Amino acid sequence: MTRNLKHLFCIATGSHLFGLATPTSDVDLKTIYLPEYDSLLLGTAAPQNIRWGTKESATQISTADTIEVESYPIQKFISDFYSGQVYAIEIAFAAVSGNYPVLNEEATCMVSKMKINPCCTAMFVALCKILIDKHLCLKELGLIDFAQKQSKNYRAKANNVLGFQLMYEVLSKVKEGSPSNGKLMLGDFWNQICEHLGGNVKYSHDPRNIPTIIIGDKVYNGREQVNAAHERTHDILEKFSKRTRAAADKKGLDPKAASHALRIMMEMRNLLRDGKITFPFIGEDLKTLKAIKAGEVPLDDVDAITEKIGDEIAELLEKVDQDHYRYTLHAEEARVVFDKEMVCLLKKFYPH
Repeated sequence: MTRNLKHLFCIATGSHLFGLATPTSDVDLKTIYLPEYDSLLLGTAAPQNIRWGTKESATQISTADTIEVESYPIQKFISDFYSGQVYAIEIAFAAVSGNYPVLNEEATCMVSKMKINPCCTAMFVALCKILIDKHLCLKELGLIDFAQKQSKNYRAKANNVLGFQLMYEVLSKVKEGSPSNGKLMLGDFWNQICEHLGGNVKYSHDPRNIPTIIIGDKVYNGREQVNAAHERTHDILEKFSKRTRAAADKKGLDPKAASHALRIMMEMRNLLRDGKITFPFIGEDLKTLKAIKAGEVPLDDVDAITEKIGDEIAELLEKVDQDHYRYTLHAEEARVVFDKEMVCLLKKFYPH
């Protein structure tokens, strides 16, 4: 299916686009493709993005030789831009800038096999310029919400893995010092377990008033067998990345998640301040992002930097011009205006 896609545009995203790539970084490509006209009429066109690449499975660990591709139908890209999705806004500004990351040999070979027509790319870039100039609504961007979620993630992920690590430690001790009959329950060692976990998890009771321990979205109750809980915790920890497990040792900071959050906030600030987002990052912004991603910045300092940029964004939002049609029209009316223009533009991609 991916071989037959009519790709309009392809660009390296992620660390290569942002200027944060290291020698071990994999290559993340995003493409925009044009679904076949007949498939649209028949309703068989894929409505969502398609993931493919060099990985043999989703669980395979990425290396510098890994190439991951995500292909979006142009109709979804346009709709996602309108709703303020981060990836669509980043692609649009990167496309218009013309400053595309240099690809390694294997990625270059993969892109060449896509046989992208330069005229199609030019049409897509022109479309992006129209989207930015006429339809970008600064106060309705998903950048802010996404950044706020990411800022919680750089604490939450690390805190969760710390809770699971402590649970695994105490359950291992319980198993070692108890008969191996497999019938022992957590409730038999509840005080010992709670003492070991301390304030790193949440405590509650289920509807039957059985005491429970909550770590992230996982619940342990006093009637669960020790062996089953031990095995379950082991499996949960295995699913966390090495980065996130290491973050637990840094007292709650997941460096990569923190750099994601701050990067998106920087994009929002730059867009409000300069009227555009420029890639790759340069100067102090790049230096700060690299240091945080490398785990060289303490959690308190990350919080302070995040708060400072958040204050800048709030101040800039107060100055946003509200003459844009998406402010003056009702939401449904504004969407009709947008959709009518997009239909006219999309027809140019289907000339026959």
